[in-house]
Amino acid sequence: MSETPDRPPFRARLLTGLGRRAVFAVWAFTLVFLFLRLSPSTGWLPELMRHFLLYLIVGTLLAGGIALCSRRWLHGFVGLLSAAAMAMPLVPYYRKQAEPAESMYGQGADFSLVSCNLLRIVKDPETMRRVLKEWNPDVLLLQEYTPEWSAALKSVTDTYPHQLGRVQDDPFGIWFGSRLPLDEVRVEDVGAKRFPVVIARIKANARMVHFMGVHATNPVAKSRALLWRDQFGEYPDLVNSKIDEARVFAGDLNCTPFCLTFTGFLEATGLQDSALGFGLGSTWYSPLPGCGLPIDHVLVSPRMEVLEREIGPDTGSDHRPVRVKLRAL
Repeated sequence: MSETPDRPPFRARLLTGLGRRAVFAVWAFTLVFLFLRLSPSTGWLPELMRHFLLYLIVGTLLAGGIALCSRRWLHGFVGLLSAAAMAMPLVPYYRKQAEPAESMYGQGADFSLVSCNLLRIVKDPETMRRVLKEWNPDVLLLQEYTPEWSAALKSVTDTYPHQLGRVQDDPFGIWFGSRLPLDEVRVEDVGAKRFPVVIARIKANARMVHFMGVHATNPVAKSRALLWRDQFGEYPDLVNSKIDEARVFAGDLNCTPFCLTFTGFLEATGLQDSALGFGLGSTWYSPLPGCGLPIDHVLVSPRMEVLEREIGPDTGSDHRPVRVKLRAL
């Protein structure tokens, strides 16, 4: 059937309808961003929304582009400018880091570290074993370490002369292994639910590295968010207990770099994200294809230099392992 003479073509009507929706989306996304950016609230809902900044950027950019295509110039440019402002926290992750000046501590000691959330349900132990053996890190941290994973990864964990772990049937079992000698290693419990944290002092040649391995609970519900904030309230004391040493804080923090809890933790401890200069990729993926978040971290103190960093392949877990090569100064 042909279009009636007094009715615009279907393509024009479609573009007009999309343009109206894009204008609404541009201003809605911009207002959400301004609220999250200007609000000092660390309440459950604002913090949860901050985790999804990457998706807010994509949505605003797409809405701005559609607005421009429908000749709504003002709204389109507002969308593009808003998306650019939202993306500013990403810049340090893609800016090449300056070469470090010669250290006052002399030549450093290099070692590799892998942190991996296994997923409590064992899906593909062969791939997990293969990846961990190929990487063969000096220091290995495993989260969601269950009796099933303890048996499945025995050929890997047995290669570490220094190790300590807590096997649990819930998602908070944790295991730590080191090929470097240790001056100390223990498991402490933090938070109201007493979540385990591995604490170790690693001897990297003549350097001492204060290491902490954690698995924070996820803050997807209000009750869990209270437990999550409770954990982050205790973490700084553990990190700062050895302020004069090189420090590493690693694990599944269930936290993106965009929320105030994360930035406040960095300010309180003087740590920085090892991903700076290496790009920010997702380490956790939802069942929806392509939907992920960067919530697994290796954080380091100024006396640690990050030489390499990569996110590993799919190993059957909903998380990807993170490998870094570090230099203790």
